[in-house]
Amino acid sequence: LERGKLSIGMPSNIGSFFLFDKIIEFHKKFPNIEITIITGGTANLISLLDSHKIDFAIDTSPINVRIDEGMIVKKLKEVQYGFIVKKGTTLLDVNRVKSICNLKEYPLILPIPGTANRNDLDEVLKENDISIENIINIHTSEMIIAGVKKDLGIGYVINNLVEQEIENGEIELLDIKEKLPTVEINIIYNKHFLTTAPRIY
Repeated sequence: LERGKLSIGMPSNIGSFFLFDKIIEFHKKFPNIEITIITGGTANLISLLDSHKIDFAIDTSPINVRIDEGMIVKKLKEVQYGFIVKKGTTLLDVNRVKSICNLKEYPLILPIPGTANRNDLDEVLKENDISIENIINIHTSEMIIAGVKKDLGIGYVINNLVEQEIENGEIELLDIKEKLPTVEINIIYNKHFLTTAPRIY
């Protein structure tokens, strides 16, 4: 581990709260290991694994692409989704929004239809017989959070993504009584092609 390379693939939003602290710790122990982080969707990450361009991937469930023999998908952590607003928002009284039933009264910033996280949310809305119409659909969590900071509406993201913003008073997490979807974060790797650095990591 005096020399070497470690290549990691992941969706961009995962790295911001899940991986950077671990990379800092690893880099302090092994400063001469060159670390490369490549972002992309699940299909692209699996392709990169197949072609040995990354050592492993970090991604959320479900993994909706074909996994070749030899590839391992291992759960690392489960995280919770939630609804967030700009602190001091002019769009609503946060004390009045205690149930997902209240959400239909306000503008929402949601993941685009057809994505796994949106499908899970839509299922919860359907189970509670809730129809929503005032929606801005955005593909990335980063842009949803940016929209919330501009006070465009109530955003729906993984809670961990906004821990810093909640702590510094930019964003507030709504206290919704219903159980909201969770998602697993997984590591994906090919057990036949791990080199020394990723085995240690």
